[in-house]
Amino acid sequence: LAHFMVPFDEAGKGQLSSSKLDRSQPGIVAAFNAATSHLAQVQATTLPKPEEQLILLPETSTDKLCAGWVLYTRRATKGKQVPDNSSTPPGDGFSWHPVQYMSGKLAPYMAKWSPCEQEAVGAVMAIDQSRHWINESRSPTWVLPDNKPVVDASNLMKLGRHSTNPRLQQLLASVNKGNVVFRHNSAKAGHHLIPDALSRAPTSKCTSKDC
Repeated sequence: LAHFMVPFDEAGKGQLSSSKLDRSQPGIVAAFNAATSHLAQVQATTLPKPEEQLILLPETSTDKLCAGWVLYTRRATKGKQVPDNSSTPPGDGFSWHPVQYMSGKLAPYMAKWSPCEQEAVGAVMAIDQSRHWINESRSPTWVLPDNKPVVDASNLMKLGRHSTNPRLQQLLASVNKGNVVFRHNSAKAGHHLIPDALSRAPTSKCTSKDC
């Protein structure tokens, strides 16, 4: 929901913490209505077990400058039908259960960065915010961005080599010290629908008159 906070951030710039929020500023009411409407759509999350495989799907919206991600735990279905929210094809004996839904804003100066650099920022944000789950897991967490240059840069650094992109090198160097493994996951397979939605402001669905 980070993109809904943009009008509030703009309204609070330079103001004292004791100052009252000016609700008459453009976009404030629409952002509030959109944020509260999403509260009714909150889905249940799962507490992962240390022995289960964690899977992190980050996605970055370059036009909205916002990243969204979902952390899943991979759990055996024990003969049960794979649920609709699973990202694993039926028949393999596993389903994915959401552990964490989150989103976060990129810094304004990153608007001029390349898409792969912005995707790397989103992946780093997702890992940092999921760090407590990653540290407790007994297996390396799979990080599955829909951006092959980010995956390639990460894997190069795992081998002790350097990425030709200095920003990717700097962003991913600290990440690779953690217990994570990068793998490419194409959004065309439909696995990134939820993180993609979390990274975008759905203004077309807003019913507020001042949206």
